[in-house]
Amino acid sequence: MSSSLRLTCDSQASLVLNVRGQNQAVSKEQLFSGRHHLPSLLGHCPSSASVSAKVTVPQPPGS
Repeated sequence: MSSSLRLTCDSQASLVLNVRGQNQAVSKEQLFSGRHHLPSLLGHCPSSASVSAKVTVPQPPGS
C-alpha cells in the first residue's frame, strides 16, 4: 500500500504527506513521512519528519 498527498497553496507554500505500508504473513510495517515549505512555520518546526512502525508476529514452535 502506498499513498501520497501534496497540497500546494502557491509557488512558495507546499505540504507533502506520504504513507507506505507492507502487509506480510508474519509482519506488518508502516512508514509515515511529511515535509513542508510553509513560510509561517519555517524556523518554528522541522521542515521534514518521518516515523515507522513494524510489528512481527512470532511463529508457534514447530511451524
